[in-house]
Amino acid sequence: MRIIGPIASLSFIFVILTKTIGHWQEIAPLPSSSRVAAVAFTIKGKAYVFGGCKKSADFRDLWMYDPVTNKWAQKKSCPEKGLREPTSFRS
Repeated sequence: MRIIGPIASLSFIFVILTKTIGHWQEIAPLPSSSRVAAVAFTIKGKAYVFGGCKKSADFRDLWMYDPVTNKWAQKKSCPEKGLREPTSFRS
């Protein structure tokens, strides 16, 4: 699975590309505040969105997307202050 988003400024329109479908499709909107500079990554078939900012607010929340149910679930937030432009990597 590949995830890209947001594709519109300050909105949450995410699209995914899956091997089984073979084309890009829009997924359920993220049920959170709009933001920029967040990071998105995938682990074991689930997509995650973390951090970002909106004007002077920095976010520290973590959201998980399940492509089977097409739903987002909020996970435990980072205990530190909010993060702008966090990064992710795969080892």
